[in-house]
Amino acid sequence: MKKPKLKKSQAKIVRKIEVMSILLVACSLLGAYADVMTNANTPAADAATPSYYYGADLSKMKLATGVDSANPNTISSGKPWPQNAGNYCFLATTQAAINFTDILRGASVQYPTKNGQGPSSGNPSNAVAGQILYDMDHYMIPAGGPLTPQGTGANRRPFTLANIAYDFGGDPRAIAAGVNYELTAKGLTSDAQYHQHIYHNGTAAATFGIAKAVAAYNKPVIVLVNHAEHAVVVAGVWANANPATNPNAQITALAVYNPWNQSWGTYLSKGYYAKVSYSSWTAGSGLPSPFGGTNTWYKLPYQSNGSLDPDPSIGIYQAGAGTANPTAHHWINNFVTVQFDGHATSADTAYNENDVAMTTP
Repeated sequence: MKKPKLKKSQAKIVRKIEVMSILLVACSLLGAYADVMTNANTPAADAATPSYYYGADLSKMKLATGVDSANPNTISSGKPWPQNAGNYCFLATTQAAINFTDILRGASVQYPTKNGQGPSSGNPSNAVAGQILYDMDHYMIPAGGPLTPQGTGANRRPFTLANIAYDFGGDPRAIAAGVNYELTAKGLTSDAQYHQHIYHNGTAAATFGIAKAVAAYNKPVIVLVNHAEHAVVVAGVWANANPATNPNAQITALAVYNPWNQSWGTYLSKGYYAKVSYSSWTAGSGLPSPFGGTNTWYKLPYQSNGSLDPDPSIGIYQAGAGTANPTAHHWINNFVTVQFDGHATSADTAYNENDVAMTTP
């Protein structure tokens, strides 16, 4: 049966309907593409740039730290952050990673207040059961350790017996061990896969490694910043493509949580959360600090900072004067993170920029 011939006016109406249908299909496809490009459990697109957010859910980060990214200058009392003593950045970042995983898995938050980090006195001798510092001193002793303490009280080196170095605070091994131990104790073994990651290839490559990790696993990364004088949490990044799947993705900014107690003076950021541009993160300097000196985010690699942040003295990664590898470095001169990687290995194991387990420093 032949189709009836349409009048000109009828044919125009049909063509308009066809065009509208094509446009509706195109809009639907674009919407679907945007949904794929956007991490569904986090902010959609960064309004200031043509890029998308990849990483941990910021609403869960608020519960894990007490820091609201929309109101980063204040934290209500009784929340997990800020850090409870001057050198507790390593404990506060460890706490954030533990709490975030608890929330992600629907478990009760293990450390809901800053007292869960350690005693406000800053003296490890005052740590009590139920605090992360206490557990580090009693249950996370490294192979061949603990190091023989030098000094006492808040001046003890190593500050925590989980350290493999005579560190002023907690070294990267202690942070990784702290996260994994506490999650394993709650039965979250598959989440207890945080390790040191040592990037030997510069700040840009290390930053891309951070971006890959947050995008691949949607979990925060602990980063040793300001040449290892401080530790922060990078929850996610903004990029024009997914860094976990696209090696050419361009990162435009990072979601950075800073545990420093702002009542002690501004340090690196003016609040407890900052959306840090890529250029500021990798090349910025002259950041605020109560201590003076050169202050950056991730422009400079891990340094000894006098004798506050030395390389390991025990274990397979020992390096520096008086060790089995006197001319080598493990952390110093490199860029260091503690991140989830899916490797079911001991927290003593470190991984390089290629995600390969390191057998020497």
